[in-house]
Amino acid sequence: CHVQVFPELPPVSIVITFYNEAWSTLLRSIHSILDRTPSRLLKEIILLDDYSTYDYLKEPLEAYLQSLDKVRLLRATQRLGLIQARNLAVDFVTSDIVVFLDSHIECHQGWLEPLITPVSGDHKVITYPLVDSISYFTFKLQWHKDTVVVGGFSLSSLLFQWMPERKLNMTLQTMEAESPTMPGGLFAVSRDWFEKLGRFDPGLVLWGGENLELSFKTPYGDVSGRLQLRKSLNCRSFDWYVNKVYPELKKTVPAWDELYSGLVSP
Repeated sequence: CHVQVFPELPPVSIVITFYNEAWSTLLRSIHSILDRTPSRLLKEIILLDDYSTYDYLKEPLEAYLQSLDKVRLLRATQRLGLIQARNLAVDFVTSDIVVFLDSHIECHQGWLEPLITPVSGDHKVITYPLVDSISYFTFKLQWHKDTVVVGGFSLSSLLFQWMPERKLNMTLQTMEAESPTMPGGLFAVSRDWFEKLGRFDPGLVLWGGENLELSFKTPYGDVSGRLQLRKSLNCRSFDWYVNKVYPELKKTVPAWDELYSGLVSP
C-alpha cells in the first residue's frame, strides 16, 4: 500500500457479531482494527452479541470496552444465528459503507483503504479481501502470494468453492479481481445498496449460503419488469416444472445423504 495512492474516502462502520467467542480472539479482532485503521476512516465498530452465555462476555466485556473509543456493544435478546444477527446490527449502522468482519480475525496495516475504494467509487460493488491464514499454534499471520482469490460455486450442491483455474499471481496485495461469488465472512458494501438488495434473506440463520445469495442478487439489478411479466402470464413455479414437466431432473442431482456420510458429533 506504500506505492498506491487512494482517493479521499468516507468513514465506515464495522460490524462484528459474535456468540461465545473466546476473549483473546475477540479482543485481538477489535484492537487490530483500532490500531491499524486510520481514525478518519473509522466511524464506529458495532459489536453485536448474539445472546452469548459465557460470563466473561457480559459485565467484564462491558467494563473493558468502556475504555475504547468508537466501540458500541449491542446485545440480542434471543439467539438469532450469525446471519440474522448481522441483519439486526445493520439497523444501528450510521455510515454509508458497512464492513462486515468475523470475530476472530486480525487486520494488516493498510487493510481498509483498498477494500473500500471500489465501493466508494461505485455503490453497487461489493468487495472482499484476500484472506490470509492465522497459525493455530502461534497466531502468526501468514500471507500466501499465490492464494486463489476468485470464488465460484458447485451447481449440484450450491456450495461456495474457490476457482483455481482463475488463480492470480498477486504481486501486490492491493490488486483487484472480479469474482462471480464471494466468501461470506469479510466484505464491504454500501449500506443503501445492501438495503436495496433486501439484506440477507430472513430465512437464513447459519453461515454457508448467505454469501451465494448475496452474490446472485448483486449483479441482477432491477428485475421488477420480469417479475411483473411472470405475474401477468400466470407462470407456475419451478417446483411445478420439475415435478410435472421434467421429473427426470431429480435423478441427476444426488440426494444429500448420497453425497456425505460420517458421524456427527455434538
